Amino acid sequence: MPSPVDKKIDGHRKRVLETRGRIVAAAIELMREENINPTAEEIAVRANIGRRTVFRHFKNMEGLIQLITLELAKPLAIEPVALKSSDWQGQMYEMMNRRLAMFELFMPFQRASEAHRHSSPTLQAIYNAYISTMRSRLIRPLPPEIPNRQPLLEAIDVALSIEVWQTLRVKQNLSVADSSAAVETLLSHLLSPYPNGPCVPPDVAGG
Repeated sequence: MPSPVDKKIDGHRKRVLETRGRIVAAAIELMREENINPTAEEIAVRANIGRRTVFRHFKNMEGLIQLITLELAKPLAIEPVALKSSDWQGQMYEMMNRRLAMFELFMPFQRASEAHRHSSPTLQAIYNAYISTMRSRLIRPLPPEIPNRQPLLEAIDVALSIEVWQTLRVKQNLSVADSSAAVETLLSHLLSPYPNGPCVPPDVAGG
């Protein structure tokens, strides 16, 4: 049976985790509202806590961004559901739609991460792992002749990148529908010279 001291420690730990969770949730809310670099004061107000409490849990905003980025990166480690199309071009368009939906959801956090990545080895390592994962999933459905053509592969990789999506949505201020149409136009032009056929290998996953 837990002793009074153990109960006190467990209660303190629970309160710490709850407060930290409120801080993270407040920061995520603000970033989703396009405040990509919220201040400790703004987070404290949104979390209904004191400013000093924010700094007791996080020494600086970089530490908070790191924690949020690590949490958001966790789904990337999970193999996505297999693509349904039996032909490789169909799988590429499925992958495109999945990525664009994910990019739209993650874009505020990507922008916040960019603001701190240059000075954070942890954030840079997370980003490098993300790039590597997305690249390997991109290559899987493609017929061998495309990955063997380096410039073409790089062009497809760029077309299906979060940086292109961010440019369309933020810099060019396009709607989600118009941005999706622009990416689909890019992809269709890149793939059009190649005959469609069964995917290689036949039952891969992508995303």
